Amino acid sequence: MPDVVNVILHGVYGYVLRKDFVEAYTPAVYGHIYKAGGLDYKKAQQLRRVNYSLRGVSGDPSARFKPNPNSYPLLPLPNSGPVDPFEKRYCMFRLPYPKQMSGYTRQLYALDAYEVGNVYGGRDSTPLNGMDSCPSMLIIAYERSEKFLRLDPDDGGIGIDLSSLTPGQCPDIVNLHIWCTTNPDDMAMSGMTHEGHIRKAFAALVDLVPPLEATLLIPDRFAPTACDETYPPGVGRCDVDPGRKGCSLIEFGKVNCHYANLIFQPPE
Repeated sequence: MPDVVNVILHGVYGYVLRKDFVEAYTPAVYGHIYKAGGLDYKKAQQLRRVNYSLRGVSGDPSARFKPNPNSYPLLPLPNSGPVDPFEKRYCMFRLPYPKQMSGYTRQLYALDAYEVGNVYGGRDSTPLNGMDSCPSMLIIAYERSEKFLRLDPDDGGIGIDLSSLTPGQCPDIVNLHIWCTTNPDDMAMSGMTHEGHIRKAFAALVDLVPPLEATLLIPDRFAPTACDETYPPGVGRCDVDPGRKGCSLIEFGKVNCHYANLIFQPPE
């Protein structure tokens, strides 16, 4: 059994740093696929519109993240109501805080990052525009605790068994990709431009937190500048974005969404 699981989250997410685990909400967005599995998204398993808990990894509630606001899209979670009261999400993943592992310098890897500029607007945009760069995706590295690896739904239905994921270049590490993003085969972005699709996806994310006032103001033909990356062990550039030049799995990207991830810190 591989010793480590890298959970690679592609697409649009709102992460809420609860006391004992991370809640990762992904809005229902037209044109997105919702799957979990290996790097080949066509063979990944379909997610249902329910909430899931990740099982089979070692968690540590005391290892709660403390993101650096210069490098993470960190916002205070308004305490005036619940997240997603009108159930507009596609699903939510309950992810334990991982135990610290030897050889890992961090728990949360913010990757596919781009220079920011003042691309956010609205009352709550100041912390976002103050970042040095904004990641397009997150990876959480876990130690395996069981022989199985599974996403268990809250409704008691059949879970998504991921125990048979095969290691890549490192025999003791497997990568679990959770795809909540544009179908890489959709050359027309489901009838939208690339910029228009990202703006609509970000608006759908913001809509999950009703008191939040933020918009994405990137102009048409916007070409952000990519930043340097440090990958966790077992992860390569094509795991981060299979649509990159030189990655042969798919012909079209991006599978991640510029500036369309937010991390919420609840009130203490």
